[in-house]
Amino acid sequence: MQGPLTLTLSSKNYENVPLSENGTWRQAVSIDDLPQGSITVTVSGNNAKGEAVTGEEQTFIFDAAAPVIDDESLTVSHDDENGTVTLGFDIQDEA
Repeated sequence: MQGPLTLTLSSKNYENVPLSENGTWRQAVSIDDLPQGSITVTVSGNNAKGEAVTGEEQTFIFDAAAPVIDDESLTVSHDDENGTVTLGFDIQDEA
Protein backbone atom coordinates (compact mmCIF):
# COMPACT_ATOMS: atom_id res chain seq x y z
CA MET A 1 0.00 0.00 0.00
CA GLN A 2 0.94 3.59 -0.44
CA GLY A 3 0.00 6.39 1.92
CA PRO A 4 -1.84 8.11 3.20
CA LEU A 5 -4.01 5.36 4.65
CA THR A 6 -7.45 5.16 6.21
CA LEU A 7 -7.81 3.24 9.47
CA THR A 8 -11.34 2.06 10.31
CA LEU A 9 -12.31 0.89 13.82
CA SER A 10 -15.82 -0.52 13.44
CA SER A 11 -17.57 2.50 11.90
CA LYS A 12 -15.09 5.25 12.92
CA ASN A 13 -12.61 6.34 10.23
CA TYR A 14 -9.21 7.90 10.82
CA GLU A 15 -8.23 9.56 7.53
CA ASN A 16 -4.77 10.49 6.23
CA VAL A 17 -2.76 8.08 8.41
CA PRO A 18 0.86 8.57 7.31
CA LEU A 19 2.70 5.55 5.89
CA SER A 20 6.46 5.49 6.40
CA GLU A 21 8.95 4.55 3.67
CA ASN A 22 9.44 1.11 5.26
CA GLY A 23 5.68 0.41 5.18
CA THR A 24 4.83 0.95 8.84
CA TRP A 25 2.15 3.25 10.18
CA ARG A 26 0.99 4.46 13.58
CA GLN A 27 -2.22 6.18 14.63
CA ALA A 28 -3.37 7.18 18.11
CA VAL A 29 -7.03 6.35 18.72
CA SER A 30 -9.38 6.92 21.63
CA ILE A 31 -11.13 3.92 23.15
CA ASP A 32 -13.61 6.17 24.97
CA ASP A 33 -16.18 6.02 22.16
CA LEU A 34 -15.74 2.36 21.21
CA PRO A 35 -18.74 0.14 21.85
CA GLN A 36 -18.38 -2.92 24.06
CA GLY A 37 -18.02 -6.15 22.11
CA SER A 38 -16.58 -7.05 18.73
CA ILE A 39 -14.43 -4.36 17.06
CA THR A 40 -13.30 -4.73 13.44
CA VAL A 41 -10.09 -3.02 12.30
CA THR A 42 -9.41 -2.39 8.60
CA VAL A 43 -6.67 -0.40 6.86
CA SER A 44 -7.18 0.82 3.30
CA GLY A 45 -5.18 2.89 0.82
CA ASN A 46 -3.82 2.73 -2.73
CA ASN A 47 -1.31 0.39 -4.36
CA ALA A 48 1.61 1.49 -6.57
CA LYS A 49 -0.78 1.72 -9.56
CA GLY A 50 -3.10 4.08 -7.66
CA GLU A 51 -5.79 1.41 -7.30
CA ALA A 52 -7.79 1.30 -4.07
CA VAL A 53 -6.91 -1.67 -1.84
CA THR A 54 -8.14 -2.82 1.55
CA GLY A 55 -6.08 -4.87 3.99
CA GLU A 56 -7.29 -7.95 5.80
CA GLU A 57 -9.85 -7.26 8.52
CA GLN A 58 -8.82 -7.99 12.10
CA THR A 59 -11.39 -8.39 14.86
CA PHE A 60 -10.99 -8.19 18.63
CA ILE A 61 -13.31 -8.07 21.64
CA PHE A 62 -13.37 -4.80 23.58
CA ASP A 63 -14.41 -5.04 27.23
CA ALA A 64 -13.93 -1.91 29.34
CA ALA A 65 -15.31 -3.48 32.53
CA ALA A 66 -12.75 -3.77 35.29
CA PRO A 67 -11.87 -7.37 36.14
CA VAL A 68 -12.67 -8.87 39.52
CA ILE A 69 -9.47 -10.31 40.96
CA ASP A 70 -9.77 -12.63 43.94
CA ASP A 71 -6.22 -14.03 43.84
CA GLU A 72 -2.95 -12.57 45.06
CA SER A 73 -1.37 -12.93 41.62
CA LEU A 74 -2.47 -12.74 38.01
CA THR A 75 -0.74 -14.20 34.95
CA VAL A 76 -1.77 -13.33 31.40
CA SER A 77 -0.36 -15.16 28.36
CA HIS A 78 -0.79 -14.73 24.62
CA ASP A 79 0.48 -17.12 21.93
CA ASP A 80 0.63 -16.44 18.21
CA GLU A 81 2.90 -17.03 15.22
CA ASN A 82 5.37 -14.45 16.58
CA GLY A 83 5.89 -16.23 19.90
CA THR A 84 4.55 -16.07 23.42
CA VAL A 85 4.14 -13.08 25.73
CA THR A 86 3.53 -13.73 29.43
CA LEU A 87 2.87 -11.00 32.00
CA GLY A 88 2.75 -11.65 35.74
CA PHE A 89 1.32 -9.33 38.40
CA ASP A 90 1.43 -9.49 42.18
CA ILE A 91 -1.76 -8.05 43.64
CA GLN A 92 -1.31 -6.07 46.85
CA ASP A 93 -4.03 -4.47 48.94
CA GLU A 94 -2.94 -0.98 49.96
CA ALA A 95 -5.80 -0.56 52.46
